[in-house]
Amino acid sequence: MPSHNQKTVDSLTSLSAKGTSGTENLKSIFSTSPIHAGIITREERLQYFQSLISNGDTDGGHTFGSFTFNYLQNGAPAYDDVDGKVGGGAGDPHSAKIPNPASPGAGNGIDPTKIPEGPEGFLNSHPTQFGSGPGSDLSPSDSSNDISSHTLRDYDMGIRSKTT
Repeated sequence: MPSHNQKTVDSLTSLSAKGTSGTENLKSIFSTSPIHAGIITREERLQYFQSLISNGDTDGGHTFGSFTFNYLQNGAPAYDDVDGKVGGGAGDPHSAKIPNPASPGAGNGIDPTKIPEGPEGFLNSHPTQFGSGPGSDLSPSDSSNDISSHTLRDYDMGIRSKTT
């Protein structure tokens, strides 16, 4: 696991001098700050972030509606369950991994029902992952459980997901 930390609500103590913030001056100016009162701490922020990103819901603001950051609750799709006929056409995807590259054509505007099937043989041309990792054949429904189980500081450099 990572051993270094980014600065969050804790900072290095500094004297009041050119190019420094003067820790004691800041504490006296912002004496009612929850940071200086010890209410907001590094550990409290980590726990709060984890509760929001893994377990929390958001109302999405006025545009996007509510959703949860929990991948398992979102119902991640399985590649095998993607609707649409193989090859696309009439607005269907070319496959679960590849959008239909065709265009509705002249005079059809952006009407997706006018999109023809994708080119012959295009379905078999999806790329595979380069480097390490499970690659592009890993379905989101298979990887979601693994992703949802991670917590902050749970990532190791050079170690891939548990899902293969």
